[in-house]
Amino acid sequence: MDAVSADVPVLVVHQSGHMGAFNSKALEMIGIAAQTPNPPGGVIERKADGQEPNGVLEEAAFFGAVPKLLAGIGAVGLMTFAVAGSEMWASFDYTTAQEGRSSQPVDAILKAMTAQGRVKIDVVSYPDVLTDRDHILKSVSRDYDNGFRIGGAKLTIDGSPQGFTAWRDRPYYAPVGTYPPNCKGYAAVTDDQVLEALDWAYANNIQILVHSNGDAADDLLIAAVGLGITVFLWAPRSTTMTTSSRPESAQPVTTTSAPPGLSSSAAKKRPNCGCTPRVGR
Repeated sequence: MDAVSADVPVLVVHQSGHMGAFNSKALEMIGIAAQTPNPPGGVIERKADGQEPNGVLEEAAFFGAVPKLLAGIGAVGLMTFAVAGSEMWASFDYTTAQEGRSSQPVDAILKAMTAQGRVKIDVVSYPDVLTDRDHILKSVSRDYDNGFRIGGAKLTIDGSPQGFTAWRDRPYYAPVGTYPPNCKGYAAVTDDQVLEALDWAYANNIQILVHSNGDAADDLLIAAVGLGITVFLWAPRSTTMTTSSRPESAQPVTTTSAPPGLSSSAAKKRPNCGCTPRVGR
């Protein structure tokens, strides 16, 4: 990326939206250097010495870096991105788009834009359940306001199969790139965070969409829902599993009993239950 520019920050986003390549100027601006540790749920890829960043940031490292890099473009810049996106969706005759992991500032911009009539389609937004719960509770609605609404919450358990960060229960076959032996991807959150987020959503009657791309992430979600229903007595309801790598599982998740091997004795307190074993992170 430094061949593009050594003086202007450059970011190329992976097709998955879960990682990107930054040039040295961009890394400097966001404060990432050799001594910067990997954040929980993310990876700073390194050069051969194992220390110096090679410019590629994955998952939590990427998601934490992008707002810092884009801070300078302001509301006008973000609106430009959003208008271009809505026009692209409309060009393919879509009438509704989803903002699948939003935040309160992003939702404020989308709401202002739809009120101004600058968005040609309806937009339903699902803010991050780990960071925006007050915003979700205050704003969630089944009804559109000028073509915009908050539909519920979003929980992201893992990453992208295209980038080999989706959390699998077996190694990837011949992943493209430099990966450790028996690479299975990794979880973006802990077991406790998953159970606690679901518990909050069920308690507040909030529709929750769960990003679980890998089969190990699917297993964690199914186990957590089963535990919640059998141990914490959640009322059975639909929890949507999105972008699963299992075609048969890319559907609303409902279960009335704990999965095999998971009994009510697995949880002695709420929500710190360790509801599924760690499998090959």
